[in-house]
Amino acid sequence: MMTYLVVHHKQDINQPWVNSWLGDSLLDAIQTNGPVATLCSTAHRCGQPIFVHRCAFGIFSPATKETQANLEQLQAAKRERAGR
Repeated sequence: MMTYLVVHHKQDINQPWVNSWLGDSLLDAIQTNGPVATLCSTAHRCGQPIFVHRCAFGIFSPATKETQANLEQLQAAKRERAGR
């Protein structure tokens, strides 16, 4: 199974999640919900690629890249948010 995440461009005012960006077009980290995080964890554990698609916005073309999530950082952030 292929896993695709779709994010809005940084300059798009319609932002359903607070993502971290390096400049205008390079995604550093994403915010998501538990079910999507579980899908990503499962894909990573099974050695399956995770693709992130950034929607087009203004002069910026859409982009799709394969990524490797740092699951240790994701899990630490989840524990921190849960107050553990």
